[in-house]
Amino acid sequence: MKIRRKRWNTQTRVEMLQRFRDGVAVEKLAEKYEVTPTAIRQQAKEFGVYRTPDHISAVNRRSSGLPNVVRARDE
Repeated sequence: MKIRRKRWNTQTRVEMLQRFRDGVAVEKLAEKYEVTPTAIRQQAKEFGVYRTPDHISAVNRRSSGLPNVVRARDE
C-alpha cells in the first residue's frame, strides 16, 4: 500500500513546529495534522527544532520511575 505524503504549507509547518517546541505530545500533533508521529519528528529534525531543556528534563524525570525525583535547582 502506498502512503500519500503530506504537503506542508508554510503556515501549518510553522504552527506545528511551534507546538512541538512548546512540548505538545507528538501523538497529539500527529492526530491533529493527520500524519504519523514519525512525520512530526522528521519535520522537527529537518528544520532543527528541538524541545526545550525544561521539557526534556521533565520527561527524563518522569521516565526514571523513581519517586519524588526533583532537579537540584528546584530544591
